[in-house]
Amino acid sequence: MRTVLTQVEKLDVRFPGLAEQVRAWFDQGIPIRSVSELLLEHYSVSVPGTTLGNFRKLRWARDRELLRKTKIAARAAHEIALERAIAASLAGETLEG
Repeated sequence: MRTVLTQVEKLDVRFPGLAEQVRAWFDQGIPIRSVSELLLEHYSVSVPGTTLGNFRKLRWARDRELLRKTKIAARAAHEIALERAIAASLAGETLEG
């Protein structure tokens, strides 16, 4: 399935790093209106709030959710491995004792 680029991603082609900067501003909790003003200031490009809202919903929020789920899965795998190691250690102590 082909991914359709958002307007912010299309602008990133013309202004490399723009999309990553927008993500960083969203990560910092900067509101959409302020991000629009920052884009005008830093890149001399006017980006409507609706365009930024779409990018935030379609890319930024989805990527953050994927990262959150990945961290949860990694933490769970670590805890399972730790529990197995503890169980193996205790089983070894029981057999020796």
